Amino acid sequence: MQQSSSAWNSFLLFIKKKLQQLAILLELGWVFFPGIIFILLSAIVFTQLLQGKDVIALALESKYRGYFFLTGLLFWAGVTWYTSRLIAYNHDSLFHKASNALYHAPRLMGFLCFTVFIYAFLVLPQLHTPDWIIIIVLITDLITYFIFHWIFERIKDRREEKTLDRYRNITVFILVCLFLFSGFFNKASVYLVCLPMMQLGFLFLVIIRRKITETAISSKNENGNTSETKPGNFLYKALNWILTDNQGDRSVERSQLILKGEWKIFKWFNLATLLALGIYFLAIFNLPFSRFLSPFPFALLAFGILLGFGNLVALFSTKLKINFHFIFFMLVVLVGFISEPHNVRIQKAPVDGGQVFNKRDDLHNYFNKWTALRKEEIADSLQEFYPVFFSLADGGASRSGYWTASVLARIEDSTHGRFSQHLFCLSGASGGSVGNAAFYASLYDQNTSGNVQSHLKNCQSYLSDDFLTFTMARMLGPDFFKPLFPFDFIYDRAAALELSMESVPKNSKMGNLMATPLSRFVINDQKQNKSLPVLCINTTSMQDGRPGVVSTIKLDNTIFGRRLDVLDSLRPGEDVNLSSMVILGARFPYISPAGRIRNNYYVDGGYFDNSGAGVIHEMIIELQRMINDSLQKNPGHYLGKLRFFVVHTTNSPLEEASVKKVHPLINDLAAPVKTLVGSYSNQTYVNNLRLFKYLLQINKGDTTYIPFNLYQKEEKDLYPMNWVISDSTRAKMDIRLKGYTKIDRFIDAINSNNPGDIRHLFKD
Repeated sequence: MQQSSSAWNSFLLFIKKKLQQLAILLELGWVFFPGIIFILLSAIVFTQLLQGKDVIALALESKYRGYFFLTGLLFWAGVTWYTSRLIAYNHDSLFHKASNALYHAPRLMGFLCFTVFIYAFLVLPQLHTPDWIIIIVLITDLITYFIFHWIFERIKDRREEKTLDRYRNITVFILVCLFLFSGFFNKASVYLVCLPMMQLGFLFLVIIRRKITETAISSKNENGNTSETKPGNFLYKALNWILTDNQGDRSVERSQLILKGEWKIFKWFNLATLLALGIYFLAIFNLPFSRFLSPFPFALLAFGILLGFGNLVALFSTKLKINFHFIFFMLVVLVGFISEPHNVRIQKAPVDGGQVFNKRDDLHNYFNKWTALRKEEIADSLQEFYPVFFSLADGGASRSGYWTASVLARIEDSTHGRFSQHLFCLSGASGGSVGNAAFYASLYDQNTSGNVQSHLKNCQSYLSDDFLTFTMARMLGPDFFKPLFPFDFIYDRAAALELSMESVPKNSKMGNLMATPLSRFVINDQKQNKSLPVLCINTTSMQDGRPGVVSTIKLDNTIFGRRLDVLDSLRPGEDVNLSSMVILGARFPYISPAGRIRNNYYVDGGYFDNSGAGVIHEMIIELQRMINDSLQKNPGHYLGKLRFFVVHTTNSPLEEASVKKVHPLINDLAAPVKTLVGSYSNQTYVNNLRLFKYLLQINKGDTTYIPFNLYQKEEKDLYPMNWVISDSTRAKMDIRLKGYTKIDRFIDAINSNNPGDIRHLFKD
């Protein structure tokens, strides 16, 4: 009986000890929370998301960006290690409970910064690395830390300061050589060789630094030389304040030794931080420089800056016993009642365009003018019917924009303008609206200036530019702090995306067109006798989920139901750039927040309809009703020859997502969210299917719904959704466009003398 009781007590003590260790581990996680968050965030973004992988691929396509990446990585790793180390000095009580863990944590986190990108390069699609090799490499890398940490500690303990100083110089020289070598080649395979060596060099310098510094300080103290410390210096006082733990039990001598040992590296750290801040702010406020820097290096730079800020806030919270994180949250809540950080950019309308949005034609008037302009061609007795095209474009950021504009522009170029002559409306959501707008702007340029250059070249050159870095600079910069201030004194990240689309060095004309007030397009449309198609940019009202449309025609509620006509909310004298309205339909958090016009907040059109099929469906129903009315009055009316076709550029994998079991916790806590996310794509599918079936009905079984999908069967995860596209990804999209025989057949049908060929062309 006593043996049984003793065993039970031992078991309880074992459980108690493990729970205490878990509590200490959780406390450590809270102490180093900012650093851990950024490591996890970078691991998710750059190793799991296709967007992050493509950003790395983009960085590998330019020589100089290799040096930017390495500099950003070293800065981030250095900030992670050093600021976490400063935090650790303020937790003497935790040091007594878990000295080894507190000692290792800053070093391990700095080490893991390199591990993240070793992992990131391993999982790049072009390397085709098997999963088992990736797992072995990651496990080996983690084991390497503990093995070499032990080795380096032995070296530190058994070597004199002069020998260690020589080792340090050799290590620095090797690291510089590795930096220059790997940055010059800027290839994933080279980084996979060099980064582990740089990682070990970083660890070695961190370990031996303390002994070299403390030995040098002791030597100077013995010789009476203390000139290097400046007790009256503000920076020195700040360091003293940072390193002093009022609740600790360090001796005065030990505290002074730590202070003097940290002084030199603290100066260098602040100098490096000031330089990094200069680059950081330059990227935030200078669009060409941010584009020159590119997204991958800027992300690492921003991680370092924001981590430093986060650890500084944590330090102040610890030192002053005030929860500044809670204060930050409360300020955001309070300032939000009196300020709006995400207003849509509204311009002053041109003198002749102040009331133009109220003067837009409705659907009836536009259709009558459009058909009257083509009456002779429609009534041609040699033609079986006259095709009328409606274009749908799925969302998907630059992937969708590039694919949509490329397909439409290639058809337009290859038909020598005949496609746009039959094109009645462009409708899309999110990135699809970007592609539609680029193609629309190219048509506008041709109509107004007589420019006959290739639409495909115009659109692809424009959409191949970097719209992401400047947007990211605002996202990882001012937008962190805008909610704290009651004045909207700087544009947010959504406006930065708009400005990126307006300032495009490779194709300034397209950028200027995106910066053109939308009223100019409507005015031109009137003057050019409806030579341009209707443009519909779909968006969604955040407050009630109602679909909204930015359109060059006025929406009638009797036709378009509860759809909001966004331009009706503008006051007389107000105008908006084309870019602003395109992005209004592409505001998918968290890259772009909901945009406010008056009291309405608009988000991505894909929340309600990711293809723009709904507004097209309602439009065709009304147009078909008008045609039927005309035929009832006159059975031989020329409008009876109109045949509606939908050209749908889509960019989603053809395979349906598999349904898997979910965790009960997800079921209990997140079932509504998970359901809404799932309904996002399925609602679009239902809208598309309704339109498809309606076309079958009015065309008596003829297939006039024509999809052009970027993906082929059994393809998935090839083309990332992002606001920048790497050359390698665009090359794959161009190959798909060039070899897409279905597009060739469509072009041939339009160019043939008998457009009726289109009717039977797409049974497949």
